[in-house]
Amino acid sequence: MRALLAALLLATTAQAAPTVQQAPPASDNPTAMATGAHLEAVCSDRANTARQLICLSWINGASQGNGWFKSLNPVLLPDYCPPNLNFNLVQYRDIVLAHIGKTRTARNDPAIVVFRQALAGAYPCKKG
Repeated sequence: MRALLAALLLATTAQAAPTVQQAPPASDNPTAMATGAHLEAVCSDRANTARQLICLSWINGASQGNGWFKSLNPVLLPDYCPPNLNFNLVQYRDIVLAHIGKTRTARNDPAIVVFRQALAGAYPCKKG
């Protein structure tokens, strides 16, 4: 009887603890939009409506500061001067994706740096 009781006790305590699904770190979550690789992953997935909403919303937010301030570090975050302030988010997305495709280091750079450099390349500000 003791052997049976010991076996039952061991069997109930030896069950695997329930596993808790851990969320991936933000650095592994493309919708965090932390890097150029995240921008590319989310914005190039045109078949996924949710990702397109995330992409265009992020681009809208990144665009909002333009014109309100001048960059304190124009080498890292260059200013850009679009022809008008009625910007087209889809066009901005395409400019950013093209920049990522042709700039080797863009995938590893912070997303906001990639965005600003892409737009500055497309819409440079006039000097003087």
